Amino acid sequence: MDEMPGMRFGHAGTIVEGKADTTADKIERMRAASLRLGSQGVRTTHDDHLVIVGDAPFSDAWAQQVKQLEGPRVLFTGYVTDPLVLASLYSHCYAYFHGHEFGGTNPAMLKALGYGCAILALNTPFNQEMLQHGKHGWYFEKTAEGVKTLVEQAEAEALQMDVLRKTARQGLTEKYSWDRVTEQYLEVFHRLAKK
Repeated sequence: MDEMPGMRFGHAGTIVEGKADTTADKIERMRAASLRLGSQGVRTTHDDHLVIVGDAPFSDAWAQQVKQLEGPRVLFTGYVTDPLVLASLYSHCYAYFHGHEFGGTNPAMLKALGYGCAILALNTPFNQEMLQHGKHGWYFEKTAEGVKTLVEQAEAEALQMDVLRKTARQGLTEKYSWDRVTEQYLEVFHRLAKK
């Protein structure tokens, strides 16, 4: 995989106070885990970045406080609406962090699968279902140690990360194609018709 120089881990999210798992919480867990963000597979402590794509839908003191966490290796892009820029960010990250805790099928994770990202996701039933129980991504627990352990595994197992990238699109098309969705609707209709 051709990597964008200096970009190792990416995260798409919204900076909103009061969400159960905020971007600030994620950053703090990553900092607490003492991540080694290496440059193109070489473990260093200075070249690569955690890139957070997204922003708060409003301006307030809390959102500004979160943005103060930005530093040499933590970058906030703000909202990115240019599809080519988003495609580049997804396509060139070593791993995509997905920390959403609630909801169902998440559009950001669908995009990550479509762009062939190796996905590191918060361990939730929704994320387990989307990644087909580990077939197309790995999971971390909602702790600094959980993030640290998974990042170290991702850095140590570069070949397995390549496998995740190579099979990501398959994970999208197997489960989320119109043919598959149509088949599932037909199954439901047939079951209902028998009642």
